[in-house]
Amino acid sequence: MISDPKRALYNKVYRKTTFGVENIFHNKKSCNYTLPTNQNPARNFGKVLLVVFGIIFFIINPILVLILGIILAVFYYYFSKTPKQQVKKSLMEARKSFNEENYEKTISILEEIIKNNQEEDNDIIYLLGSSYNNSGKYQEAIEPLKKSIANFPEDISSKIVLANCYYKTEKYQEAIAILQKISDDTEQYLKVIQLLGACFCAQKKYDLAIDTFKRAPLQKRNLDNDLMEVHYNLALIYEKSGDINNALKHFKKVFAQDINYKDVSEKIESLNSK
Repeated sequence: MISDPKRALYNKVYRKTTFGVENIFHNKKSCNYTLPTNQNPARNFGKVLLVVFGIIFFIINPILVLILGIILAVFYYYFSKTPKQQVKKSLMEARKSFNEENYEKTISILEEIIKNNQEEDNDIIYLLGSSYNNSGKYQEAIEPLKKSIANFPEDISSKIVLANCYYKTEKYQEAIAILQKISDDTEQYLKVIQLLGACFCAQKKYDLAIDTFKRAPLQKRNLDNDLMEVHYNLALIYEKSGDINNALKHFKKVFAQDINYKDVSEKIESLNSK
């Protein structure tokens, strides 16, 4: 879906985080995203091969290798000072600070790039929006993410991040409009369900929230983290709406998988005493 090789480097990887109903009833957690480390096995092999050939040629003709090395060093120094290379270097630094979760530094670097070079390629735009999102500056993240989606309309992950920013800024209708257009065959659909259900719940539309969470494969026996979160959130909605039996049913589903999951033990004990 994405043919730009530079854009492919920014393929999102989710943290173990939630868009849960508990965030409505209690505190809203942040929705953080990380960038993958830029490791290319073929490129690393090429570097090793280059070093090996360099050593062989140095043994055969060391003087020629030294002359070529000096020439390459001069060219490298010259081209590294061009505006394009300076932007590339700053972007690499921004990605490094992003992966170190130093989002304020990342934002500062990217804003400086844009200010000094009027650079707004999609790598910079997406990274800026994600940094704002991860640092809790959801309102500031909206415009960069909208631009990123305009450039890559098939990028589901960016749409979910943008919907999360709308959700955190209480623009629920905007978030719902994005999420409802995401196909249910995407690998991230459980995230979509969680966030969409949370948006309905924030508007006290509990019936719609319940219907949304029921789209998940609730009959599965082995629950991963996302599916446990769906059951837990569905139980919270049933509890909030006064349906104790269904609340217990889904809390017990989570309990059967992990008795230490959040406060599920206390929830079951409390509901059983009612």
